[in-house]
Order: sequence, then C-alpha cells, then structure tokens
Amino acid sequence: MINVAAGFVATIVTAPVIAFFIVYYAVKKTGKAHKTAFKRAVDFTVLLFMLSVYFIVLETWGLPIGWWILLGLLITAVMFTIYHWRHYDDIDLFRLVRGVWRMQFIIYFSLYWILVLAGFYLHMSS
Repeated sequence: MINVAAGFVATIVTAPVIAFFIVYYAVKKTGKAHKTAFKRAVDFTVLLFMLSVYFIVLETWGLPIGWWILLGLLITAVMFTIYHWRHYDDIDLFRLVRGVWRMQFIIYFSLYWILVLAGFYLHMSS
C-alpha cells in the first residue's frame, strides 16, 4: 500500500499536468463553471510545478535551485506590491497574494515545458 501511495505522489510531482487535469475535472464535476475550475486547478498545482521544475533541473544539470525559486517568488511579490501600491488606493493582501501565486503558475508552467523539451533534446542528442 505504501508503494502505491509513493508511486502516486512521485507521478504527481514529476507530471503536474496530470494533477492539473485531475483537479480541473474534479472541480468541474461539482458543478462549477469552466473558469472557476480552471482557477482552482491553477491554484492547487502551482506548488507541484515548482517542485517539478526544481527536480528536473536538479536531475538534468545537478543544480539545486531552491534559493532561486524563493528569490523569484519574492521578486514577483515585490513587483506586484509596487504595482498595487501605485494603481490602487489600498493594497488588498488576498488579491495581491492570489496574483503573485497565479503569476508563479505562468512562470513555472512555461519553465516546466521548456525543461521537458530541453530534456528530450538532450536525451536524443546524446
């Protein structure tokens, strides 16, 4: 039983796209709209994409990039905070954190596919 659970967790971390679709369809089946299901799937899988990018870089090039991930998160948070401070009367913390979190999804979703394609290329060329 533990082997099955470990295999499931390993699959979800290494293939977060599967987790994205699982969450999307689960929320969609509860009767939520397409837009709501997509946003919930994004919110739930950001961390999986971050972990996946970390492990792909670690396995491909041997570089631990955990601090770079945290630094990127902080820089994005600062940029969003400055934007909110300049364009709105007050800073809505929930809206700010949600925006930063969803921007991280865009960044790490893109990085994930770039790294997957780079990994395929490196594997085929060697």
